[in-house]
Amino acid sequence: PSLINGWEILDLLPERSLTQFLTDHGCEVMIIDWGDLRGDEDYKSLTALLDQKLHRTVTHILHPDLPNFALGYCMGGVLLAGYETLHPHHFHGHVYVATPWDFSQKSTGDLSGILTGWA
Repeated sequence: PSLINGWEILDLLPERSLTQFLTDHGCEVMIIDWGDLRGDEDYKSLTALLDQKLHRTVTHILHPDLPNFALGYCMGGVLLAGYETLHPHHFHGHVYVATPWDFSQKSTGDLSGILTGWA
């Protein structure tokens, strides 16, 4: 999820739970709870957040023998896209839900190349 909305945004109602839906369809779901952002030194820069804190988490939960997919919700999708530019081979695929993105731009190439160019 995003840094602003807590993880529970993906599970607002028991009968409308995204994580339960994915679990019911054979996925092992792990959600990153960003916790309280105040006072955490890992949140002082975007680079530290993506290349240190998120990288430690992702490398800890990746399953070496199975395909791994990531879902980013809202700002979490933007963070996932940024993470992908730093570590392009960790996930077999990505899902971006309600991710703020300017789709009106006519871009060519892969997402990593586009983001790297912007950076």
